[in-house]
Amino acid sequence: MIDEFLRFFKNDLEKLTEEELDVYKEIYLKSRSHEDDNFEDEENWYQIIDHNYIFDFHEQEILALKDINVKKLSEWLADYTLNGSNFRKLSLHIVGNIPKKAKYVNLEYINDDHQQYKLNKYHYITNVEDYKKKLFIFPTERSNKSLQSTE
Repeated sequence: MIDEFLRFFKNDLEKLTEEELDVYKEIYLKSRSHEDDNFEDEENWYQIIDHNYIFDFHEQEILALKDINVKKLSEWLADYTLNGSNFRKLSLHIVGNIPKKAKYVNLEYINDDHQQYKLNKYHYITNVEDYKKKLFIFPTERSNKSLQSTE
């Protein structure tokens, strides 16, 4: 399936002209600049969270995109796909089996989250600040806002 796509892409790339590639590049750059206007501050925060620290990523991307031409793209495709000199393929064979059932289960270390409610039927929050301090804070992750804006 992937090999078919790569052959299809290679055939399309052979027919692609520089002018058509420039149109595709311009469309991509316009879509990225629209996203940047909305999420510039957020993107810097994501760079910190992801430990990338490449704050000029979009500028680097634009420079790299402007440098691409049909010849370079064809050479890269020849080197990295369909038996090129740098082509690698990973094949996986997954074998399933039915797991054996455990003969016994040790309940000593199982935490019952509802245990406190069993001990005390009524649970009231009397001090909001103390309650907030006891809450677990989940780590921040990249949002799907950028994906939603392109749809």
